[in-house]
Amino acid sequence: MKKTMSKTLTALFCIVLALSGCQGQGDTVSGSASGTSGGQSQTEVSVNDSEGSGMNSQTESEKTNDSQAQTSNAVTSSKGISDSGWKAPAPMSISTYKKGVAAFKLTDPLFTKTYTEAQKQKQRENGDELLAKSRRAAMMREKLIVVEPGVYRFAEGVVPFKFEGSDGLTIYMENVEIILEGHQALFEFSNATNTTIHGPVTVDRDPLPFMQFRVISYNELSQQLKVQVLPGYDYETTKAGSNLQFFREDGSWIPHCFITPKGDFIMTDKANRIGVFTQVPCYRQYGDDVVLKAGTIGASVVQGWNAVVGSFIDCEKTTVTDLTNYAGGMFLYETRSKGPNTYERIYNIRRPGTNRLIGGPAGQIMYISDGPTFKNCIFGFTDDDGLDVLAFSHMVYKQEEPNVVIFKPTQAELPLKKGDTLNFFDGKSYTKLGSAKVVSFKQINDESMMNDARSKAIQQFEYFETMSTANCVRVVLDRNVSVKLGDTMENATSYRPSNVLIKDCYFHDLFCRVLVQGCNGLVMEGNLIERTGLSAIDIDHEQAFWAEGPNSNNVVIRNNTIIDSPCSPYMNNGPTFTHSGAISVGVSQRANCTPCKDWQSFTNITIEGNKIYNSMYAGILVKNAMNVTIKNNLIQNPCTKIGTPYKDTNPGEGYYGEAPLAGIYLFSCKDVTLSGNTITKKGQYVKWDIRKLYCAD
Repeated sequence: MKKTMSKTLTALFCIVLALSGCQGQGDTVSGSASGTSGGQSQTEVSVNDSEGSGMNSQTESEKTNDSQAQTSNAVTSSKGISDSGWKAPAPMSISTYKKGVAAFKLTDPLFTKTYTEAQKQKQRENGDELLAKSRRAAMMREKLIVVEPGVYRFAEGVVPFKFEGSDGLTIYMENVEIILEGHQALFEFSNATNTTIHGPVTVDRDPLPFMQFRVISYNELSQQLKVQVLPGYDYETTKAGSNLQFFREDGSWIPHCFITPKGDFIMTDKANRIGVFTQVPCYRQYGDDVVLKAGTIGASVVQGWNAVVGSFIDCEKTTVTDLTNYAGGMFLYETRSKGPNTYERIYNIRRPGTNRLIGGPAGQIMYISDGPTFKNCIFGFTDDDGLDVLAFSHMVYKQEEPNVVIFKPTQAELPLKKGDTLNFFDGKSYTKLGSAKVVSFKQINDESMMNDARSKAIQQFEYFETMSTANCVRVVLDRNVSVKLGDTMENATSYRPSNVLIKDCYFHDLFCRVLVQGCNGLVMEGNLIERTGLSAIDIDHEQAFWAEGPNSNNVVIRNNTIIDSPCSPYMNNGPTFTHSGAISVGVSQRANCTPCKDWQSFTNITIEGNKIYNSMYAGILVKNAMNVTIKNNLIQNPCTKIGTPYKDTNPGEGYYGEAPLAGIYLFSCKDVTLSGNTITKKGQYVKWDIRKLYCAD
C-alpha cells in the first residue's frame, strides 16, 4: 500500500466518523525498514485441489457479488463504511501450499532472511512507533489504525495491540510482518465490540518458541532421551511438560501417541549442543519405541497458551482476516465471547524455505455464545487438536435437598445463569437422570469443600489434575432431581457454542483431531482433512478427563474429504473408542464405566456427501444419538488398522464388547436414516458394512 493510499484511507474514515458523530482520528504508521517486507507472496489460483475439498469454491450468486465488488473496487463493512483501499485477497491455494511442504529440507535455515543488528534495531524503532500509536488509539478510543507495509519488531513481553472496551476499531495491516521477541500475544482484546483486523500480515518470533533436535539414544530404564539440538534452536525454550513431536527426514510427520517428558531438559554438553530429556516413559503398546531411537528428528513444541497470536475475552463481533503465523503456538484463545466472530484466511503453518517442523492449531474457543466461523483457513503440524470449540460439563458433588445440588466447576468460569436448563447424567452409565431450571445459585466460599470435591473428581472419577480450583456452586432448581457424587451436569441453555461454521478449511498432520463440542448448531462443510491421530472430525463429550463438552445438537457434517484419518497408535487406547471413526459423534466415557445405552445425549445429526479414504477403523461412528441421518457418503478402504503396531488390539473391546470394524458403526442410536452410502475397497479387518448395536429405529 502506498503512503498516499494510507492517507486517503485515513481521511475517508475520519470524514465518515465525523459525519457519524464519533470522536478520535485514525493513525497511519510508517513501517519502512531495512530488509524485505513481511507480506507473503501467494499464488491466486482456483483451489479444489483434492476431490471433495470446497476451498475457494463459489456459488454463481457469490461470483456475481464478487464481480460487483471488484468493479467498484470497494469492500463495504457491516456498518456501511466503504473501505476503498482494501480488497480481500484470494484464499491460499492448497496445491501451492502442499508444494511448499513437499520442498522441506532439513538443511534449510531457521529464517528466510538474516537481519543485521542495525536492521533489527530499526525494526524495533518501527515497533516502538506502532506501539505508541496503538496505545494512543486505546486511550483516545480511536476507530482506525492503518499500519504501513514493513517489518515491526517487539521486545519480549510487549503486546503491540492491547484494547479493553473498544468499540468499532479497525486495524489495517496490509503486507506487514510482525516479529515478536518473546511468547507474548500480538493482539489482546477484552470487552471489545465490532473489532476488525485485516491483513495480509505475517507473524514470526525470534527466538522461536520451540526447539528441534535429533535423537542420539534412549535409555528406557532411566527414561532419558539424549538428543542433539539442531543448529540455531534455543534449548532454553523447552520446559517440563512440553509434548514431543517426531518426523522423518523429509519433514513428514510420524504418527505416534503423546510423548511428554515429565522432567526438565538438561544441557550436558553445550559446546556440542547435546542434552537430555528426563522422565520420558516409553509406552510400547502405543508404539513409542518406533520414534524413540537414534536418528529420529523431533521438536519440543510450544506449550498450551504460550505464544498465542490473538486473545479475545468477553468480546463481540470480532473479524480477523488474512493472517499467517509461522512461529508455532495457537492462533487464537477466545473465551466468553458473545460473537458472532469470524476468522477467514488464517494460516498457522511452517514457514516455507526453513527447516521448521512445527505449524500450529486454530486454538481454543470456550464458552462462546454465537459462532465462531472459520473459512478458507489452513492449520497443520500441530501437537494436539487442530481446532477446539467447546464448553465443559461439571461433576455433581452432593445433593442437599431434592431441588438443591452442589457441583464442582471444571473451569474457573461460573457456567450458568438464572433460568438455564441443566441436564444430569449418571456418572457410571451416562444414562440421563433428568432436567431442571436454575432458580438461583451461589458460589460457596469454602476451600475445604472445594479441595474435597476436586480430590474426589480426580481420584475416583478420572478427571484430570488440570481441573480448576474454583469453589463449588450451590444451585436451587425449579423441580426435584435425584443425583449423587460423581454424576455429570451440563448446561443445556448457555455457556456453549451455537451456530458454528467451519467451511472450506484444510487441516493436516494433526496429533489429535478437529474437535467441536457442546454445540447447539454446527455446520462443517467442504473441508479437506488429512492424517489425524484421532478422528478427523470429532463431535464428542468427555464424561471425565478434561470434561470437555457437553453434548451437541443440530449438527451437519457435509461434503468434507477425509484421508488417512485416524492414523495413530494412540488408537490402541481403549477409551478412544468414541474417537476411532474418521467422523465420530457421541459420548466419550471414562475407562471404569458401564457402556451408555441411552440415546438421549446427542440429537439431530446429519452426515452427508462426505468422502472418506483409508480410515483406521470405522469411516463413520455415531454413539448415543437420536434423529440421525447418514446419506450419500463414500467410504473407501475403511478399517486399515495401519497405525497400530498390534493388529489384535482394538479400541473399545474391553469396554464395549467389540471394536468399530465397520464402514458405518452405530452404537445405541434411535431414529436412524441410512441411504445412498457407498462402502468400497474394504480393508482386511472389516467385519460389517454397517453395524447397528443397541439401536432402536
